[in-house]
Amino acid sequence: MTKKVHEYDYGINVEYRYPDVQISIEEITPDVANKMLGANLHNRSAKRVSYAKDMADGMWQLNGSTIVFSKDGTLLDGQNRLIECVRANTPFTTIVVRGVNGLAQESMDIGASRTLSDMLSLRGYPNAVCLAAIAPSLAMTDKTGSVEGGLIKVHTDAFTRRQLLDYVERNYESMQLNTIVNFVRRVATKQTPASMWGVLIREMLKSGEDNVEEFVKQVSETKTPSDQVFLLNKKLEKNRESTKSEQKRIVAAWIIKAWNAWMQAAPVTSATFRLRLGGAHPESYPIIYIPEND
Repeated sequence: MTKKVHEYDYGINVEYRYPDVQISIEEITPDVANKMLGANLHNRSAKRVSYAKDMADGMWQLNGSTIVFSKDGTLLDGQNRLIECVRANTPFTTIVVRGVNGLAQESMDIGASRTLSDMLSLRGYPNAVCLAAIAPSLAMTDKTGSVEGGLIKVHTDAFTRRQLLDYVERNYESMQLNTIVNFVRRVATKQTPASMWGVLIREMLKSGEDNVEEFVKQVSETKTPSDQVFLLNKKLEKNRESTKSEQKRIVAAWIIKAWNAWMQAAPVTSATFRLRLGGAHPESYPIIYIPEND
């Protein structure tokens, strides 16, 4: 008795929209895999996976996964399988797609593993990890219209990675994001994370890059900082192990107070850093001081 072939359902055939795309089923030898890996110009760092043993044992199956190349021949997807083919020194069979738009790589594996920093790196942005760390908080600052709003914990569903990528693309030059990132990388710590410093430094830059450079230098490098930064560092050290849920917001307020006193050459004491953000008579959240232009 002949087994009945399943009648598949199909969508609308739109091959005519993609005349440059070619799809084939191919046996990839280790030599061919090596050559294909030579076109790996923009992929993420390779991750160690366990395909090699299956390939060597003849257990690898044609599973619908693809090796993908862009129109210019750049390898967009499949690097791990190709690396494992070389390791196993065994051919494997796979679907190969050629002629895809290079920007399509940003959407590959996005649901599982392609992070915002991966996407920014693919676009050629320097220091993509730091840039990805500050982007959500900067976007939240704009959405709420306040520095304090940008210091709250940004929920993972507040912005999609595609929205944040678009945000960076639109604002990279006008917002001096590269300058912000370079400053943030010098001062960010576990206690004062990049996401917090990004929000603060963007606002501080309104006073001029030279002021931010000197303040960042004192916070991160100078052995003899100003009184304002010296007391700030003491405050941070004393509260390094704090687990308060609002700690990021509190620490940012201390930094703002230190900045404000430093910019105005105002004397400081430990009382300067007292905060009354709750209770019956809470104080207003501090505003970053920006001198008026003459």
